[in-house]
Amino acid sequence: VRNSLEYGRMPPSDAVRIEEMVNYFDYDYALPAGPEEPFATHVTVTPTPWNAGTQLLHIGVQGYEIIPEERLRANLVFLIDVSGSMNDPDKLPLAVQAMHMLVDELHPDDTVALVVYACAAGAVLEPTDARDAREIHRALDRLSAGGSTAGGAGLALAYDLAEQNFDADAVNRVMLLTD
Repeated sequence: VRNSLEYGRMPPSDAVRIEEMVNYFDYDYALPAGPEEPFATHVTVTPTPWNAGTQLLHIGVQGYEIIPEERLRANLVFLIDVSGSMNDPDKLPLAVQAMHMLVDELHPDDTVALVVYACAAGAVLEPTDARDAREIHRALDRLSAGGSTAGGAGLALAYDLAEQNFDADAVNRVMLLTD
């Protein structure tokens, strides 16, 4: 919707997804008291403005905000779809842009590994400390889309890499970036 409006066009009706509009706004919900209560819920019931016989239910969930200095070390494996379907400006290039931003927010001792899949799967970056952000950025900049999708092989490789580098004292995650 936003892209259409920014170009001065009405969005196609099938592009209007109410959940995206509702989730766009910051509702400034109160934070949970502490990490022992990781989520707080906020519930509101109001009359429906366009139908007097019904009500709207709004349920908001706010997670506990971790103090950056207290966050455990992150041990991350990113599984990135580089198949031909990702060859649109709002797909792989957008995912790479987001990854660059994320890398710049990591702590120096966090680690990042990159696994890609298209016709085949491969590790394009072994686990690398975020203090070597330049190397991570270079690996991200080399990604390009093309070919078919070997998602199963990519998942297997990403989890193998995560298992080989598992750290019980860290937050270990495999994150999938795909369309």
